[in-house]
Amino acid sequence: MLPARTGTYRSAAVTAAFAAVAVVLAAVPATAQLVNASASSLALSGNDTATARAFGAISVNPAGLAMPESDFSLALFPVRAYVGVVPITLADWKQYEGKLVPHATKTQWMKNIDSSAGQRLAAGVDLSAVALTFWHLGFQFSTAVAANGRLPPDVMEAVLFGNAGRECPRERTGCTPRPKTLSVADGSADLAATTTAGLSFAAPLAEWMRNDFTQAFDQLSLGATVTFTLGHVMAVADTSGSIPHDKPEAEFGASVVHTRIVTDNAFSHYLDGGSGLGLDLGVMFSLAALSDLTVGVSVQNAFNTFAWDTSKLVSRNFAGSIDNGAISLDFDLSDITRSGGDSYDKADSSIKKRVQELTFKPTVRVGGAYDILDDLTLSSDVHYRFGRGIALHPQFHVGAGAEYRVLAPLHLRAGVAYLTDEFREHLFQFSGGLSAILGPVNLSTAIASQTNGQLLAQFVLSFGYR
Repeated sequence: MLPARTGTYRSAAVTAAFAAVAVVLAAVPATAQLVNASASSLALSGNDTATARAFGAISVNPAGLAMPESDFSLALFPVRAYVGVVPITLADWKQYEGKLVPHATKTQWMKNIDSSAGQRLAAGVDLSAVALTFWHLGFQFSTAVAANGRLPPDVMEAVLFGNAGRECPRERTGCTPRPKTLSVADGSADLAATTTAGLSFAAPLAEWMRNDFTQAFDQLSLGATVTFTLGHVMAVADTSGSIPHDKPEAEFGASVVHTRIVTDNAFSHYLDGGSGLGLDLGVMFSLAALSDLTVGVSVQNAFNTFAWDTSKLVSRNFAGSIDNGAISLDFDLSDITRSGGDSYDKADSSIKKRVQELTFKPTVRVGGAYDILDDLTLSSDVHYRFGRGIALHPQFHVGAGAEYRVLAPLHLRAGVAYLTDEFREHLFQFSGGLSAILGPVNLSTAIASQTNGQLLAQFVLSFGYR
């Protein structure tokens, strides 16, 4: 790419190349399994493995169903939503709308993008149609839809600097640019929309089995949740291509595998795009000698047989090029929404591996909660998810939370957590929320903000629990 007189080295071709890739990625969203129906969990930043009770225990630690305060509870259509664009946030772009971004700012942005392995998008909605508990039993029915996409660092460098390197700002004279070839490869996106039904049971062993072992415990509960998941829609996409350092041109493309688009018998087709059984296990206890301290341990997806039905998947390859500003596409963007495509068997082995990985991986959670006062409880958690799969949770989580029961009808909560994921992103989450207890009716809300710009919010109308 040749330098312009202004000393900058961007071109319409580079921007167009980025836009073409972004169109492919933006069309492809990913999601979760049995979602958390309790706003208390979000308000505590997920530090509730030892405090989850009633319908909040079904997806976190089923052992909580046999602990004190767990009895009848019902949540109707609890909704959780989240959105984030990182590490360059929408607010970052907004402040320079219609203006030139200073070179120092772009350089810092690229450092953040490099450390995060790319520019990423996450957005989604989790909805539980119902979450119900009575005695030591629980049932939940939930659907989750989410979007995740990642643009590799080289693509973002092309957008911010062109391919002439980062060393020469517009205002510096006598600076010799060092053009380099930029890769459009390694962009990715996942889609997985699923519905899960979960049935839980917990046994209060300290109450049911009095022996020398159980007498050491003030409370001891074991629990399990059996889940059945149906997949509806999925897609995975990988990008390819490059922007040469010595020519005003670019090549780009994407390999996509997605659920076949149909209009006949659409309900049955999208209802069962894959299925599988899963099992979550949990234990929760407090010692007789230290009854104010509760410990909880759970394993989510101790096993899970979920897999996508590849007979309902198709593969597509999209490609294009830019030469001296002229864009050439070998596909029509409207083709993405039409039926057709090659059979799944013709997909590249690398993207088939992505499809096989788009399942539910085990997550181990360990937590503790201590009643500092009758109306103040502190909690702390450590979580770890094994493997990539469908991103139910961050890969690693450590944090703490607090609940202060100011008055009988008003409970306040706050939490903080340090999180990492498989893309090496390290961030903090800060959260807060409250519950208004109006007789048998509870109104609970929570909001969380992550240092990568992602926001999460939840509102729950429930009976018997928050």
